[in-house]
Amino acid sequence: MGKRVNSHKNANLTVRSRAEMVERMLHEPAAKVAAGYGVSLRTARKWKSRHAHGGQDALADRSSRPRRCRNKLSELDFCQVFTLRKERKTGDEIALRLGIYRNSVFRVLR
Repeated sequence: MGKRVNSHKNANLTVRSRAEMVERMLHEPAAKVAAGYGVSLRTARKWKSRHAHGGQDALADRSSRPRRCRNKLSELDFCQVFTLRKERKTGDEIALRLGIYRNSVFRVLR
């Protein structure tokens, strides 16, 4: 394990202890192992699944930040919102006409 991992302050287990837990689950019931490590059965199974799909590196903490923003508007959307606003359209009218959420329109106009 060449990578150093900074576990967050509330993490119950380190990468090493997660790996030990996964190894023990090969020989013992998952519920018993989970209880021994003080985690839920669901968490134990999650770590076992991650290890099966990605090995030791998959046991590191993951970022909870979204990978993408679904409602991010394109440059074209921005231009169209401003153009329609100059035509004295309301935010609701702009949203209906462009087929985007009204919250997104009002965020642009703000």
